[in-house]
Amino acid sequence: MYSRKSKEDRPVLAVCYDFDKTLSPDDMQAQGYIQKVYDGDVASFWADCNKLSAEADMDSNLAYMYKMKQVNSNGGHSIGVYNSKTCDKTKVRRMMQERRVRYFAPADYTEGSEIDRLLKAIIIRTAANELLEEIYYTCKNDRE
Repeated sequence: MYSRKSKEDRPVLAVCYDFDKTLSPDDMQAQGYIQKVYDGDVASFWADCNKLSAEADMDSNLAYMYKMKQVNSNGGHSIGVYNSKTCDKTKVRRMMQERRVRYFAPADYTEGSEIDRLLKAIIIRTAANELLEEIYYTCKNDRE
């Protein structure tokens, strides 16, 4: 499992997205998320999901979805996407109800699209939160 070794000099963002091709055109493994979170070890990621799946007697996809839900529980921002042509929001509404995503947007990845603006807003908010945390810890550690 991933453990943060040190605080980076920049905010760290993980973009979670549909991994089983129900909404996106490619597998998540091909996009870099698992590689970044698991230091390039995709096999370990899926081994952890399979272990969680076996221990909790759940489907391995559900184990991954549980990890996605943990992103939200720990202050992260998960975004569900839906087909921009059909505008069918059934899956993303269910994902939001199950607290697997915080937001949803059409799967339109062009500059200025809804998801583009949403991702940029999350980046701005994350940067502001990091700055506030830095100020907080400076004040907290000021012992004169």
